[in-house]
Amino acid sequence: MMQAMQGARIVVRAESVARTAQPDSVFAIPAGLKEVAAAHP
Repeated sequence: MMQAMQGARIVVRAESVARTAQPDSVFAIPAGLKEVAAAHP
């Protein structure tokens, strides 16, 4: 099991992980995506 915590609260938990190939569509940049500059560079 893997989990991520924020303070004392669990925010993500993975009970199992599968290492399989991902389709290219998972990595496609969505239409209309805009780059925004950081507030404090």
